[in-house]
Amino acid sequence: MKKGLVSGLVLLSFGIVCGLLLALVNHFTAPIIKANEDRVKYELLGTILTDFDDREVVDFEIVELELEGRVDKAYFLNDKDSGETVYVFYSVSATGWQSDIVMMIAVDQDMIVKGYTIVSENDTAGVVEYIYTVDFQMEGRLATDVIDVDEVSAATTAKVSLGACIQCFHYVSERVVIDLGGDE
Repeated sequence: MKKGLVSGLVLLSFGIVCGLLLALVNHFTAPIIKANEDRVKYELLGTILTDFDDREVVDFEIVELELEGRVDKAYFLNDKDSGETVYVFYSVSATGWQSDIVMMIAVDQDMIVKGYTIVSENDTAGVVEYIYTVDFQMEGRLATDVIDVDEVSAATTAKVSLGACIQCFHYVSERVVIDLGGDE
């Protein structure tokens, strides 16, 4: 009985020491990990932004909002001088053929789609690459005026993935009315 108690205390002590070491390592690495995640995130925002604006991401005050549902994050790019929202970038996902397709969609304060990109997908290789070449005809369009998948492409093996991309625009069209107002 005494041996079991001693072994238990040794294991408990070992667990406490390991837990404390892990907490210490986490304390020092967490800010580095967050900085790297932010860098990647802001590089993506900057890549989309440069397609339609001469300014850079650092020229804006960025407010990140965690959301629920398929539109999981919104990044409000506010003018540093006036504080007015200039653009909102939405991270949104929809179910594709085998996995979720994640897109980043940028909308201006007038609810006009300014740009978009497919961030990730894990659908069938060789088939889904087609969606990267499709013009979804949404740039310059009111975010609430989403096209139908048949307007984008005829029957194709990537139709489910195309539909998922269009569904991302639908999800954003619902969210943009909440965030930026409008009569829709």
